[in-house]
Amino acid sequence: MTKKIVVCDDLEERRGDWRRKLEGLAPPPEWEIELLTEDELAHELRVLQARQLTARPDAGSHDLEVDPEETSKFDQTSILIMDYDLALFEKPGLTGEQVTYLSRCYSGCKVIVGVNTTGQTNYFDLTLVDHINSFADVNVGSDQLTSPILWDEEPSGLSPWSWPSLPSLLIRHDQCVDIVGDGQENLLETVGLDGIGLPRQIGQPIESDGEESPDFAAFVQKSLLGLRGEDAPWKGTTARVGAARSMKWLQCMVLTAQDILVDAPHLSQRNPLLLGVEPDLLNRDVFERTTDRQGAAAHMVEGLKIHQIPPSPWFDRPLWRSADVNSDNSLPGVASPWDRPDPTFFFCEDVSRFLPPSLARRFLMDDTVPTSQPIRYVAKQGAPGLAEIVGSDLTDVQYLPKVRLTL
Repeated sequence: MTKKIVVCDDLEERRGDWRRKLEGLAPPPEWEIELLTEDELAHELRVLQARQLTARPDAGSHDLEVDPEETSKFDQTSILIMDYDLALFEKPGLTGEQVTYLSRCYSGCKVIVGVNTTGQTNYFDLTLVDHINSFADVNVGSDQLTSPILWDEEPSGLSPWSWPSLPSLLIRHDQCVDIVGDGQENLLETVGLDGIGLPRQIGQPIESDGEESPDFAAFVQKSLLGLRGEDAPWKGTTARVGAARSMKWLQCMVLTAQDILVDAPHLSQRNPLLLGVEPDLLNRDVFERTTDRQGAAAHMVEGLKIHQIPPSPWFDRPLWRSADVNSDNSLPGVASPWDRPDPTFFFCEDVSRFLPPSLARRFLMDDTVPTSQPIRYVAKQGAPGLAEIVGSDLTDVQYLPKVRLTL
């Protein structure tokens, strides 16, 4: 079945440029790429707004321009690419985020990519939180839209660890939508976090009318990450919004902390003995094996298996319960942390690779989410030898906010 990418941007020349580049990463006939014109966008918005108004408690008081049952182009969209600044569409006050919200809540659209949300075309977010309040599943700059890591290719240049593979996310989105269903299942139990005490700052966004562990229906209708104002679910809204927004919460808050659940690169950097390799054999290739999002668990010691959470579509990588790992004295380097060798390579969040100290730079993210590991690493822009490893010297990337690089 052909998968459709819909591009919504106000600059015709840039739309065409994106299309040409995307065809090399998402080639036909498997993928179809459609560029939305101004008139088409205006019509799609009328359909989505009709659904939005029909679903609200005061539905009878609204005069609708179109039939809400009319099919929208967004209903058949696999990946929607939405530019934030839609000024040239001559609709005062219209932003890409508003269209993103309507598309997520009132259409069958699956994966949504927000473009230029900050106005920066090529940047790395040192908060590691990726605009959690945006209804886009991932937010990038326009220069980053065709980054190989987004399209399931080998990382090259700027390749943030927090970015998903869009084709993989498309598959996982469908699986999560099926699991959420009518929304009666408990959110934390479904994603494997039941019984784990969440720090207030991480748990607060999913609270629903004071309920710290809501079902998906309550999460969608009453949490900070769900529907806005008096909006109510339309057909399938609960499943689609419940799946997408909980996945983004997990990525932005839970996985960013690396305290509740921890992945292989961060775990191996904290305790290299968990790689099961003698300290004098811990070269960069050994560490690099942990960046394999599918097979990283196979490169960790056998004793970690009992602490790994079961694979599920909510996550795209192996994960372990951090507290259980830290309290298991049978694991190497846990009962005697002084046995752990000093790090010789650092995992860099911006390139998804391990780099030697000469090519890595520390930054601080302690006030974005609560974590016991606030110091993280990025590649050192312009350093000699960096491009040979990561494919670029990264001098054209803006690291924001810069104050986080001051330690």
